[in-house]
Amino acid sequence: MVRIFLVSITISAVALAKPNPPELPREFRAAWVATVYNIDWPKKAGLDPERQKEELIDLFDTSAQTGLNAIILQVRPAADALYQSAYEPWSPYLTGEMGRDPGYDPLEFAIQEAHRRGLELHAW
Repeated sequence: MVRIFLVSITISAVALAKPNPPELPREFRAAWVATVYNIDWPKKAGLDPERQKEELIDLFDTSAQTGLNAIILQVRPAADALYQSAYEPWSPYLTGEMGRDPGYDPLEFAIQEAHRRGLELHAW
């Protein structure tokens, strides 16, 4: 009986002595990019697509340089979209006119440019 008790204690001690896996040093350091009313991007409606892209690249460069690792991009500002959608019209905050195609896919461009800088992109 004592032997069974000692074996049980030994097995329990060995099982509990397993080292815990190391914690990963991960932080979510993000910036919210508001598109409604052109708060953060683009700075005003109706800008040339190349100017819109330059503004977004500048914003992502600054974010990466300041140590952020993620961007939360508002892609549905007001029952509209910053991407091609079968359900919602193009946002007027891009072109100045609801439903008008901006000539490029802002969400696709944002994903590519964010990843190019090591940033996660979360579409909200």
